[in-house]
Amino acid sequence: MGVFLVIAIGYTSGYAQTSKVYSLDLSTVALNEEPTPQSGQYAPTDYSTVTKALVAEPFADNYAVGVPAGSIHFGASGVDSVFYGGDLPTQTGFGASAVPIYTKETFDKTNLPIQLTCMFYSDQDIPAYNEAYLFFIPADYKHFGSPTYYVNNQASQKEGINIGGRPYQSWVQDTRSATDPSRVLVDVTHNIAQNGDWYELSCVIDMFNGDTYVRNVTIDGKPTFTSAISLGTLPYMDSFRVGFAADDLAYGFRITSNYRDVIADFNMADTICVGTCIDFENKTITENAAIPTLYNWTFEGAEITQSSIKSPTDICYNVRGKYRVTLVSSNQFVQDTTTKWLYVKSFETLDLGKDRPLCDGDSLVLSLDIDNVAFTWSNGSSDSFLTINKPGVYAVKIERGGCSATDSIEIFRGNNLNLDLGSDTLICDGSTFSLDASVTGGISYLWNNSDKNARIPVNESGTYVVEVVGGCETIRDSIHVQVEGCDGIKIWLPNAFSPNSDNLNEIFKPIITSNVCCQIKSYRFRIYNLWGELLFETDERTDGWNGKILDTNVQQDIYIWMIEFKDVYMSKQYKGEVHVFR
Repeated sequence: MGVFLVIAIGYTSGYAQTSKVYSLDLSTVALNEEPTPQSGQYAPTDYSTVTKALVAEPFADNYAVGVPAGSIHFGASGVDSVFYGGDLPTQTGFGASAVPIYTKETFDKTNLPIQLTCMFYSDQDIPAYNEAYLFFIPADYKHFGSPTYYVNNQASQKEGINIGGRPYQSWVQDTRSATDPSRVLVDVTHNIAQNGDWYELSCVIDMFNGDTYVRNVTIDGKPTFTSAISLGTLPYMDSFRVGFAADDLAYGFRITSNYRDVIADFNMADTICVGTCIDFENKTITENAAIPTLYNWTFEGAEITQSSIKSPTDICYNVRGKYRVTLVSSNQFVQDTTTKWLYVKSFETLDLGKDRPLCDGDSLVLSLDIDNVAFTWSNGSSDSFLTINKPGVYAVKIERGGCSATDSIEIFRGNNLNLDLGSDTLICDGSTFSLDASVTGGISYLWNNSDKNARIPVNESGTYVVEVVGGCETIRDSIHVQVEGCDGIKIWLPNAFSPNSDNLNEIFKPIITSNVCCQIKSYRFRIYNLWGELLFETDERTDGWNGKILDTNVQQDIYIWMIEFKDVYMSKQYKGEVHVFR
């Protein structure tokens, strides 16, 4: 039967996944020289002389190569060609250890991940005689390739990683040398398989951040444990061999280089119309669910171009074209990429226009000039036009070849326009006044200064006219705006007053006059006697002097008044005399 080679193209490490399945007969298996009872060791293997794919070291007395399974165990019948490792004690009393078979071919880091798989059968109930393993060893191994056993009770120089055990028990063992004790890294009982049945043992050899790992250890596709086992930094991963060992029967040894235990895949529509939003169904296959899988989507040409969601939804395409959709599925160890093409077809642009009014007694027609489409209006009509006699919301859908578009419009009752810019007004120089012509139902506005906004600011004298167009009528209004400046602030004061309690001329205060555009920002009024003593002071324009100081009448005499104020333009000061008569 020989070696069968299967190549899977597309693995993202840059190397194609390659599977080799080996028939365990003399066309594939080279038998190493058996040790003599005196030496207890094999002669070193000269790989340059090995012409077959596998090397076996059959130290068990009962081994056989390429025989029918039923000739060894009746319960294993149905398989024509198996390797038999021997499961009976030797005549000298030593147990027949699992016979190792390993590859002439060497592997390195570029081949990782590597999956090893083999079918095993054990008829023995005695644990010592029903073991089977997958292993990998340094490429310079010269004899006794199995990393776990003794020959004639004497340890051989050995180094490697051993994965397997019994049908119902699994372990991972790191055998480092003849003098360095082995480490059992995993030892679990699972009862997935039993003696007397064929079972498939599988594992994956991988590397992450320089450390070697064993993961995805399964029997009959079921995990014996879920974690990835770190082996640390192994010095021989640039050149190593792989193999298996069997106490009893084995067939179908398979090696898969650049193994893909994450296979990216997804479902989607392959053709959509412009403006369509679609969902993506992630169909990625993962062998070990215990190792988290990450997803990185790229949507060329879509509104959203990236996503890390497992199955993204509502991804929208608004421009016609041919676009790539790429999914990268990855775990701690490997990643796989798949790309599919999405065709976005163009379609008609549908626009019923802006909402519009319907005047009393009128009707209007909505018409669409689009060829080769099916029309469906909201009232069930299939015509390309619709006559409207009353207000409401009207919608239409057009369809062709699986593409569709919809639009709607509101037809509202037209209002009589009620426009009033207000009375003519006066504003002060330097200020701005807002004219507001906005009305319910107004569609467009045009002022005599060419402004088209409903509200405009003005700061110049003039008559402003606006024309408002509604759905049912057009109206005009105008307003005159007068801009004036400050014409000066005038102050008048009498030169005498008589605060003698006769209710005549009792208070002395200024009379201030100006137009509305003159504003006094600050004000102060003071009274002094002839010696400069302050008798009265106020900053209120309505307050005056009553001819007293501290509630005591001043003498009849002459007094000095002073007024200081600031308007919008400048500061001013006035002073004079006032006679007080008693």
